Amino acid sequence: MFERKQLAPGVFLTTLDADKFNRCRITIHLRYAALRRSATDAAVLPLVLERGYAQCPDMTALSRKLARLYGADLGVDLGTAGIDRVLTVDICGIKDRFALAGEDLTREYADIAFGVVFDPYLVDGAFDPEAVRIEKETLDRRLQAEFNNKRLYCVRQARRRFYGDSPAGIELGGYRADLPAVTPQEAALLRFSLSDSVRGSVGISRPSTVTPLRPASVPPRSTRASSGRMSISAAIERRLRSTAMLWKSSPT
Repeated sequence: MFERKQLAPGVFLTTLDADKFNRCRITIHLRYAALRRSATDAAVLPLVLERGYAQCPDMTALSRKLARLYGADLGVDLGTAGIDRVLTVDICGIKDRFALAGEDLTREYADIAFGVVFDPYLVDGAFDPEAVRIEKETLDRRLQAEFNNKRLYCVRQARRRFYGDSPAGIELGGYRADLPAVTPQEAALLRFSLSDSVRGSVGISRPSTVTPLRPASVPPRSTRASSGRMSISAAIERRLRSTAMLWKSSPT
C-alpha cells in the first residue's frame, strides 16, 4: 500500500509497504534551491555527511555500527530536480523479523538516517576540518577526471553553453576554482541554512508495523508496553516532527 502524507508545508511522509521483500529502506530527501555561490559547498556537503554523525563521529565507528546491523547500507548523495538540488540520505537493511537476537533494527536505521541529517558531527560548531580536507581532495579528483572522459566533457560543455548563467546551468559537482574557499565553517553554515528554505520528504519501504521510535534520552512511559506496536508512518512521523523542530531552532 502506498501512502503519502503532508506533515507541514513542504514536508511529506511517504510509506510503501513491501512485505514480499526481506529488506527495508528509509530515505530522507531535502530539496532546496540551487545557488551558484554555494554550489561547491553543496557538492562537498554529502561527502562529509556520509562520513558519520554525532554518535558515530568517524568512518570507523559508522562502519562498525552498520556491520552490527547485519551489513546495513548508508548512502548520502546530491541530485537534481528541475533547477533544485536534492540532498538524499538513504539507509537499507534487513527487516526486523530476520534479526537473530530480535533487535529493533528499524529504530537503529531511523537513528542513523535522522542523525546524519539533524545531528552531524561538529567540532566547535563546524565540520571536522580533516574530513572536509579529505572530501575536498576527493571532489577535486572527480572534477579533474571530467577531462579524461571525452564524452562526458562534451556533454557538459554543451550543457553549459545551452543553459548559460541560468539556475539549470549550475554545476551539480561544483567548481574546482571554488574549492579553496570551501571551509568547515562554510559547509556547516550551508547545512544549517537549509532549514530556512528546504522542502523535505521521508520515504519508507518496509512492513506496516514497527516498535515506536523514541530518542535515547527520553525514558519509556510506564503506560506503554515495551512490545507495543504502531504504524511505521506514525513512528517516523513522530520522529520527523520532533527532530525537524530541533533543526529549525539550530544556530545559523
